[in-house]
Amino acid sequence: VLPSKSALNFFWLGRYIERAEVTTRVLRVVVTRFPHAGWNELQCLVRLHNSLGLSDSKLPKDKNARTLPLRFQQELLSVLSDHDRVDSLPSTIDDAFQSGNRVRERLSLDMVHLLNKLRACLPEKALTLDDYPLNLSGCMELLASFAGLERENIHRGPGWHFLSIGRRLQRALALCRQLRQMAQPFREEDWTFLEHMLEAADCSMTYRARYYTTLQPLPVLDLLLKARANPRSLDFQLTKLAELYQKLPRHVPADLEIMRETL
Repeated sequence: VLPSKSALNFFWLGRYIERAEVTTRVLRVVVTRFPHAGWNELQCLVRLHNSLGLSDSKLPKDKNARTLPLRFQQELLSVLSDHDRVDSLPSTIDDAFQSGNRVRERLSLDMVHLLNKLRACLPEKALTLDDYPLNLSGCMELLASFAGLERENIHRGPGWHFLSIGRRLQRALALCRQLRQMAQPFREEDWTFLEHMLEAADCSMTYRARYYTTLQPLPVLDLLLKARANPRSLDFQLTKLAELYQKLPRHVPADLEIMRETL
């Protein structure tokens, strides 16, 4: 028996953990390349950052060449360190901790320990951007460890189903935002964005092994949209969401059919 309040906390724990992972992956790509980026690559990095869909973004819509680098740096530092900003990485990690803390009696001790370590992985005060790549890599390792424990250590009951539904739904939403950025017109100078997207999605090696070609928009789109064997593709998320929904004890068959029709 899983109380509805616990189910809700499992669902949001999954969403917050996945949101933190997507944000960490994107920020690691952006922060690593920002110091040495020329104007064209800087625009691609801004485009990748915009794919996070942050509601409190401080970036202006007009991309003034003189002020963009400074404003973008300020925006990155804000996302990385501002605990009062709702969509910042520290705030998202704190939300995950709070949701997990409410169902801690249903989590393994290792998962609770990881949530505590995750909360402490980012510095309390803002640093320079040069100091963050190592912090983000450490954060990514903890998130990967949590994902491994989730798959191997949790009983496959309703709590795990709601946790997994939250993760898959959040990853699908993130992919939709990234693919929407890809749907915008591309110039040859913008193709660096494709490389950044593949790295943020952890699909660079998969792309090279599958296509044996230089980066092109359509193969990247195929890999992130329709490749059903790719756990980072949109099609994979929708398939898993339908499977997980079917396992819920009170699922609605008509809704399940609608979900399957979209695949």
